[in-house]
Amino acid sequence: MLRLTVSAVALAIASPAFATGFVTPPAPPAIVPVEQDWTGAYIGVQIEGFDRFDSFQFDNAVDGYEGTFSGLFAGYRFDLGDIVIGAEVDYVTGSLDRTFVAPGVIIIGPGDIDVEITRIGGEIGYDLGDILIYGTAGTAQLQLTNFAASFEGSGMFYGFGVDYRVSDRVMVGAEVLQNTFDDFEVAPGLEYEVTTFGLNVAFTF
Repeated sequence: MLRLTVSAVALAIASPAFATGFVTPPAPPAIVPVEQDWTGAYIGVQIEGFDRFDSFQFDNAVDGYEGTFSGLFAGYRFDLGDIVIGAEVDYVTGSLDRTFVAPGVIIIGPGDIDVEITRIGGEIGYDLGDILIYGTAGTAQLQLTNFAASFEGSGMFYGFGVDYRVSDRVMVGAEVLQNTFDDFEVAPGLEYEVTTFGLNVAFTF
């Protein structure tokens, strides 16, 4: 009887010890931050504003009006760690309402001029996680059409931009580009320049 009583007392004393921490609970899983990877294809829509669309013909400048372009773009990027490289093609269109300087002819009076710009270029940027800052440059094609004429020329563009990852599949961005067109077969000496500021949204896959 004495042995049974001593055993019961010992068990009663030991039970709270087990209940108060002798059994270590499992540690919670460590949270490892996932680094953003910019590798992949994307496609999106954009809108570009400008406050001057200048034409230069034989060293005479004719200032255009402010306006907007809108269009589509698509590209592919490779994330190399801190550095991201890629290539992109985009197309924008809009219209001007001003006195039109045609190849060798000045049409008196305002008129709507349809503008189309196609750009193909490369990018190099710096990876800041959910933010990518980059520079871009490449070739560009310009087509102008109004009620009396339609012609096209080629040139170049360069600029910089920033993209922000909203989610794994969606990113938004802003871009400033300088566009220069000075190769017109039908009108040597003709040149167009326009600086655009664009906002865009893209879907990655």
